[in-house]
Amino acid sequence: MTQPQHTIVVAGLKPSTVGPLRSLLQSWATLEVTGQVRNTIDRVKRCRPSVVILPADRGAGLAACDRLRTDDALGKPLVWLLSEDGLTARVAAHWLRPSRAHVYSVLPLTPHFVESELRPLLPDLLERPMQAEVEPDPSYNGIDLDTDEASEDPPSWQQVQPASSRLRTRLENARRSLQMAEQAKSEAEEKLTRTREALATAHTDLTKHHESLRRAKDLGQRDRRRVEELEDALDETTRSATEHRTRSKAELERLRKALEATRQELHAAKDQIETLEQQHRSASLKSSKADTERQHLAERLEELRKRESNLRQSLQVMRTATESEGQRRQGELERLRTELESARAQIALMEEETRSQRARDESELQARIDAAHSIAKAKIDAAQQTAKAKIDAIQKDYTTLVAGMEEDQEKMLLQTSQLEKALESSRTELTRLREAADLDRENRAVREEQLTREVKALQDKLSTIRQESTSHLDALTKARQARADTHTEFQSAQTTWAVERARLLSEREEAMDQLRT
Repeated sequence: MTQPQHTIVVAGLKPSTVGPLRSLLQSWATLEVTGQVRNTIDRVKRCRPSVVILPADRGAGLAACDRLRTDDALGKPLVWLLSEDGLTARVAAHWLRPSRAHVYSVLPLTPHFVESELRPLLPDLLERPMQAEVEPDPSYNGIDLDTDEASEDPPSWQQVQPASSRLRTRLENARRSLQMAEQAKSEAEEKLTRTREALATAHTDLTKHHESLRRAKDLGQRDRRRVEELEDALDETTRSATEHRTRSKAELERLRKALEATRQELHAAKDQIETLEQQHRSASLKSSKADTERQHLAERLEELRKRESNLRQSLQVMRTATESEGQRRQGELERLRTELESARAQIALMEEETRSQRARDESELQARIDAAHSIAKAKIDAAQQTAKAKIDAIQKDYTTLVAGMEEDQEKMLLQTSQLEKALESSRTELTRLREAADLDRENRAVREEQLTREVKALQDKLSTIRQESTSHLDALTKARQARADTHTEFQSAQTTWAVERARLLSEREEAMDQLRT
């Protein structure tokens, strides 16, 4: 008996795929091949195929599958989706639809797959090998329906028992086959339900992974924004540090110049102090000369005392004449005392003016002090010269001034004492000026130390700013590391998602294999 051929429409597949497919199906099917998927519906309406093979990697193939599965007018052929690029997420998502295809497969194809997966889904008419016709029992001759006996006498039990036994056996076999088919169908439905549940769970897990990936992306974007904010803060801090460093350099330069000016003033003060010390040494030398002259005068006084006894008588005679001279000399001494007091007052006034103007013009102060000191020394020298002249005059005229020698001697001693007091006052004034110079030197030292502390404070502040810049750089480094870690986590999440996707696809493939089995 001739085996019937099946019509199979192949649409949209590559020629490299159609060749092996034709070699597998040509023994029991006739292939209608078209290169355009859009012509599939017209071809199905025209030739009414048993199987339609469509590409699973193209959207047109999936759309044609949906049309064939939902349109009853097309005869509901068996739809086979063949993936030439391997099992993808798009194909897996289509398998979850109600309008999914009957058969899904990937390259390469094998005869076992065709025999085990495709042939059982075809109608019984296409099963191979075809069932042979049942031969009638030779012992059963049948009943002639044209005779009258057929209408009057039914066949005996012996006549119908073999056929009845065979029919019962066939019914029993059909019942067992039907039960086994129903059991296999229920098991397949249970497996399909479990597979769908597993796929739903996998889809939920995939959604969770997508959500985790989205959160990781959000975290990465937030970390990236945080890094950008830290970079902006670092730039602002760098600009502030640069401006502060510039201001600090200018301030340090100004303080350095002020320190240099203070050092110059200190050197000038040291020079002035050395000048004062030289003047003090000169005054000490002059004082020693005055002591020598005083000692000489004392020796002369002793000599005059020895001659006193010889001149006492003539002293009484000359007393009257010398009183007027003594008054004159007393007046001159008073005048000298007044001038000395005036000189002291002038020196005090100069000192007061010098104190008020010392910070502005120390050179002028030194000049005034030198002038006052010179005036005082000149007056002292003049007084000493006057005293010497008077002593010489007394020595020349001692024959006429013996009577007033004692009074003159006392006056001279008084004048010498006053001159010594004036010299001591000048020494005291010089000492005070020296102390003032020392105090000024200490003030300059304190100012220099203060400037040094300010410079050190500025250096410490600059060091603090550098430390803050270093801390900002460390924070930026940590932020960049956090961004790198986030990127690593993102890549790890992508890798995990890829592995999980591969695992889900493998599980789905196993489920499909189980379903096919």
